[in-house]
Amino acid sequence: MVCLVGCLTVSSPLLRENNSNFRYASFGGVGSGKTITLVRDCLMYHRDFPNNPIFSNIQLNTVKFNVVDSASVLFELNKPCYLLLDELWHLADSRKSMSLINDVLSMLLLRSRKKGWRVGYSQQWFTQTDIRIRFITDVWILPELIKGVVLREDIFNKHAEFISTRFYDGSLFFEDFESEEDPFTLKIDELRELWDRYLRDRGLKRR
Repeated sequence: MVCLVGCLTVSSPLLRENNSNFRYASFGGVGSGKTITLVRDCLMYHRDFPNNPIFSNIQLNTVKFNVVDSASVLFELNKPCYLLLDELWHLADSRKSMSLINDVLSMLLLRSRKKGWRVGYSQQWFTQTDIRIRFITDVWILPELIKGVVLREDIFNKHAEFISTRFYDGSLFFEDFESEEDPFTLKIDELRELWDRYLRDRGLKRR
């Protein structure tokens, strides 16, 4: 018998779904269920905070959202919201652009603490994530889609210490997003220009 969501109690207060100020990553290989984890959490956030906007770089089908298809959106966020970023690193075409994405995501995660955002993003590997981002992120979730239906999620803290495991019916969320479409694309040149402007406004220089 498969135990679905509700059968397991997650003890960490960070994982309470009504926690609006929170940063987590879903990581794993292609087909592991990373995006389902993000979408489910996004829908739970909308249930708990229906008046807060959602920003997403993937197509969501059952909830109103703001499309993240321009780098400017990331620099204009200022109020409590949900920010969903799926496979952001797919934009990187060089080590230099990878560093830029790390810098921008680090900034977003730090700002989210002060502004009361909930941020969920996906990454393929925990160990390949920039150390700054790894330690700003509160929780890491490793999903496994079992027989194409049940999603198992092993949950870890920023030190890679195991917290708990939860199961739920992942198929309930298949229609909530476009799984066959790529994330909306951001232009690296625009991202770099806005990042340089962000640093200049604060009297800083790029590393």
